Amino acid sequence: LETNLSTVICVDNERIYQHLSTNNIDKKSLSLTAQHLAYVIYTSGSTGKPKASLLTHQGLCNLVQAQGREFEVNAKSCILQFASIAFDAATSEWGMALCHGASLGLVSAETIATPKLLDKAISDMSVSHATLPPALLPSLNIEAWHHVSHLVVAGDSCSWDLVQQWSKGRVFYNAYGPSEATVCSTIHKVNADDTCLHIGQPIDNTQAYIFDEQLRLSPQGMVGELHIGGVGLARGYLNNPQLTQEKFINNPYFDTANPASSERLYKTGDLARWLPDGNVEFLGRIDHQV
Repeated sequence: LETNLSTVICVDNERIYQHLSTNNIDKKSLSLTAQHLAYVIYTSGSTGKPKASLLTHQGLCNLVQAQGREFEVNAKSCILQFASIAFDAATSEWGMALCHGASLGLVSAETIATPKLLDKAISDMSVSHATLPPALLPSLNIEAWHHVSHLVVAGDSCSWDLVQQWSKGRVFYNAYGPSEATVCSTIHKVNADDTCLHIGQPIDNTQAYIFDEQLRLSPQGMVGELHIGGVGLARGYLNNPQLTQEKFINNPYFDTANPASSERLYKTGDLARWLPDGNVEFLGRIDHQV
């Protein structure tokens, strides 16, 4: 490190620590609100055309609290930081750890790309919570993951064979959500009575609607486009008002008397249908995106 280009600050320095711990910030003087931007993240949606989603503090806070509760995260948990910081799943990983007093298991890019190294790292750190793409599971040594009590798959479809293999002896989840709705919108916790994998039900303060082409509610069992509402919705796309208007629409069923009703909805472009038990089944795309 060339010190003429950078200033190194040791946060463990006693003087600095005392300064940080004794200087209280007057919260009343802060102008920050839940509607302010928390982060901006680019997503291509597998189209190859990057677009920047504008996400707020209320969506981020809701995400880490809802997932922390659902995934039973506590101060004894160790959450794997698997996703790149450029991928929205990373937000839930570090967010859950920091907001619940858990440990965050950091690994190198080489480790992420090498299943044997990842197996060893998971075992050495006693990771308890991990979110992985389903395609990675066949390359891993399941025995090395015995410390992982809560495993989440997301980002792609997971075969039922893999679910049966990896759900034994741990809590197994299937999570779904677009970046435009703050990472995760629905979660399904696999149970012994399941015969297939679906995407479950909306997380706290999130709503799911399935519409036909005329924006009419699709009856149970009928296929339609999945729309997401709730506090996690992005403001829209950075410097792209046309796409924002196209993808973020007014909710035709908005109920001002219902505090849980969402005024806006995000058009996911995903096909889905309601199952008899109230869960959502993902059925693919309405376009050519992956």
